[in-house]
Amino acid sequence: MSDVEIWPELRIDVTVSRRCADRIRAVVEYQGTAAAVERQRKSLDFLLTLPARYMTRSHIDRILNWMGRVDDESPDCDDTEQALSLFSRARYNNPMGQWREHALRDYWRCAYPDDDLLGRGSSGYWNMGECATLERWIPPAWIPAEGGP
Repeated sequence: MSDVEIWPELRIDVTVSRRCADRIRAVVEYQGTAAAVERQRKSLDFLLTLPARYMTRSHIDRILNWMGRVDDESPDCDDTEQALSLFSRARYNNPMGQWREHALRDYWRCAYPDDDLLGRGSSGYWNMGECATLERWIPPAWIPAEGGP
């Protein structure tokens, strides 16, 4: 059985277009010190370059929320918004997609525990043993090959 038969959302895997990503960057509000703002920007840039297959529902929902704040008169995000919504529904409506979603959520929490965007700032949620267990079994194809921010 192929991956797209098990996870049909992979047929509609999408990456945010450059023009749409630029529009999103224009509406995102950053908070904190200059160093904190720089970390937030790097996290956002990293997330906006990833295909949806690597994102959690939380990531996708945040991106969709930002797309909703982009000027309605600009079609820069329309296609990406529709594809991300369809991807998210396809994953949610498939038990294997839900299982993958949970594994990805745990990956992001372990990989970026202090990052409010990528790991949802969950450093107190996981212990190192749980993360080590996750690292041993999660397929490498499920996580971004490039390092994050």
